Amino acid sequence: MKKNVNLWIVLCSIFLFSIKWYYPFSNFDESIDVRVIFESISDGYYYYPLLKALSSFDLNYSFDPSIENLGTVAIPTGAFFLHFIFYLFIGSWSFVILEFFFILLFLIIFYKIFRLLSCEKIQSLTLSIILFTIPNFLQILSLDKLNYFSVISSEFFSLRFPRPMVTNIFFFLFILFLIKFDQKKIFLKKNFILLGILSGLSFTSLVHLFFVEQVSLLFFLFYKFKSQTIKKLKQNISCIIVYIVSFILVSGPFLINIYFTEPDFLERMGLVNLDYEKKIILFKYLFIKLFKLEFLIIFIITIFLIILLNSKNFFKELRKLNAIFIIFYASIISPFVFILISTKFFSHFYLFNNQIVIWAFLLLFLSACIIIITYLKKNFSTKFMNSLFIFLLIICLITNFFQTYKNYNKIHLSEKNVSERKEFNKVVNIIN
Repeated sequence: MKKNVNLWIVLCSIFLFSIKWYYPFSNFDESIDVRVIFESISDGYYYYPLLKALSSFDLNYSFDPSIENLGTVAIPTGAFFLHFIFYLFIGSWSFVILEFFFILLFLIIFYKIFRLLSCEKIQSLTLSIILFTIPNFLQILSLDKLNYFSVISSEFFSLRFPRPMVTNIFFFLFILFLIKFDQKKIFLKKNFILLGILSGLSFTSLVHLFFVEQVSLLFFLFYKFKSQTIKKLKQNISCIIVYIVSFILVSGPFLINIYFTEPDFLERMGLVNLDYEKKIILFKYLFIKLFKLEFLIIFIITIFLIILLNSKNFFKELRKLNAIFIIFYASIISPFVFILISTKFFSHFYLFNNQIVIWAFLLLFLSACIIIITYLKKNFSTKFMNSLFIFLLIICLITNFFQTYKNYNKIHLSEKNVSERKEFNKVVNIIN
């Protein structure tokens, strides 16, 4: 298994993908369009008409013949990019195929992250599968409906299109690059081209993540170079230029789209002018959140971990989590930065709060993994550890299988849902 870990990553991805799509294909005889709509996670199907409009290059279609000369609808181009390309060639099958791609990409990213944190191959694969299985574990423990746990269950990673399936993958890639940069030379043009592309994709997918990325990157540079940061930036101005250029190239279509977007559409999506009074209201809201007991507990735990991190002889492996600490604290500061510099905001401001919860969870999870693995390495043989992690891997795959089966029977195979789905399919067939 150690030698063929890439094959195992692919096989695990196929398994996780198959148990998601086996049930709809075995229980319903319907067109792929209907299947994709009913199998979408949560309210992800609301975005399908936007992708359909983008694929037909008709972003200002009016359903009222008396209304003409409308502006365009706003499209999150970064989040739609891959689906748009695939949809042009294979239609609704793109949603099915790309779910497998994003499952595979999730496992690859976190496998590489754990490898950079000095975990062995089997350990890295197992821990990646555990992260993917977290929502199912929370459901089994009946924690998925509780505050904060519900955020982790639904917002950390799921197959809901486009958020978090697409948007969070971009951010996970950003985390991977930041950890790599902490261990290697950062000021290379190819690094800043990749960062510019990732920033552009995040900006055109979910602006909340974009602000966390930019604040994290700034903090990371100050952490790496301290008082020499400005000097380093001046010496490597070409890297800054390629970063800006690559960002603009990726963001260009989105910015053009927003410029021509119908104002009523943006208002319907929750866009609000951010004047002085609203800024004060949001600042008060954020400060109240900072003094909530739950946040203070997490904050104290992270301070304790930083003390461990800086201890010379105690869990020095935690120092490899510097980038994750930076991201967590950047997620706290980024909403304040956003309020200061932005003149508009979407009413979904709670997404900033969700980011803090998600990255706090990831920080604590990775810290716990490093501490536990360090303890196991010191007290148990390699053979025992490999056996333990293979066992955990099997448990995770079994958990995914049975929980997916249970959820599908409960949600999709209820008498009401089956009847509604069959009637919907009949209507689609008549229209076709």
